[in-house]
Amino acid sequence: MSLTNFWPAYGGLTQYAEWAGVGGGDPWKGEPQNRFFNSGPAQSRFKAYIQKLLNRTNQYRNLQYKNDPTILAWSIANEPRVKGEKDSNTLDRWIRDTSDFVRSQDSNHLITVDTEGFFTSDISGFRVGDLNPGLLMEGCNFLTNAAHPNIDFACCHIYHDLWNIESQNKKGLNPWTTMWLDAHLKACQDVLRKPLVLSEFSHTEVGTGDEKYDARRQYLQHVYGWLEKHMKNDNWVAGSCVWMICEKYYRERYDSEKRFIAIDGDGKDGLQEIISHVQAFNDSRSLHAEQ
Repeated sequence: MSLTNFWPAYGGLTQYAEWAGVGGGDPWKGEPQNRFFNSGPAQSRFKAYIQKLLNRTNQYRNLQYKNDPTILAWSIANEPRVKGEKDSNTLDRWIRDTSDFVRSQDSNHLITVDTEGFFTSDISGFRVGDLNPGLLMEGCNFLTNAAHPNIDFACCHIYHDLWNIESQNKKGLNPWTTMWLDAHLKACQDVLRKPLVLSEFSHTEVGTGDEKYDARRQYLQHVYGWLEKHMKNDNWVAGSCVWMICEKYYRERYDSEKRFIAIDGDGKDGLQEIISHVQAFNDSRSLHAEQ
C-alpha cells in the first residue's frame, strides 16, 4: 500500500507542501515536491497521517492496519524524485527517516520505496547511460535508495515510452528491457542483498482495430518470460505489478495514455497474459515449497 505519491494525482507530496505553506509552482516539474523534502512542517504532517493510518482499525476485520496480515507492505512513496539534483543525498535522507518512522509504528509489515530504479553511476557490466534513461539526474540512485535498513525489498519500474532511452533505440525494446532488469537483479544480488519487485510496467495501445493490443501482449510475454525464469531459478525476484488493471468503464473515461487493461473484457488487451503469468508464478512458488 502506497503512503503517498510524488506526482500530484490524489494530492501527494504537493498537497503536504501546500498544507505546510511551502507550496506553489509546477508540480509536474517537481517544484513543490522539492520543498516538501526540506520542510519540517510538511514532514510532520506526513508522519501524522502515517501514524493515523497505521493505527486505524479496520471495521470489517477489527484489526489495526499495522496488525492486518492482508496488507503485504507499506511503500513510503510512489516514484519519489528530487528534481535537478545530481546525487541522491536528499532522497536518501528522507527515505531513511521515513522508513525508520514507519518501522517505529509497525513491526509487522514489510517496507519499501517505489522508486523507478535510476542509477547515478555504472555498475559492473552496465553503463549509467543505460541505467539513468536520458540522464534524468532526478536525485535517485537505486543502489542507495534501497540500501536503508528498514527498506525490506527493492522496486523498479519500466516506462520505456516515457523515458528518453538512447540505448533502447540502439538495442531494441526487448533487449533493452532485459538489460534493465538484469542490471537491477545484479544490484539486488551483489550489492543490496534484497529481493526485487518490478512494481510498475506497461505498454500502450499501438495502432487501431484488432491489432492495437498486439505489441502490448508481446511485450508482456517478454517481461513475464524474464520474471518466470528468475522466479523459477532463484529467490531474488519476488514479483511484479502491471500498470494497470481496471473495469472497462474506468478505462473508457480515464485512460488518456492508453495503458489500462480491462478486468471485465475479453482478455485480448493483455489480461490473458497476466492470468497465465499468475499461474506460472503460483507454480514456481509451489515448486520452491516442495524443494
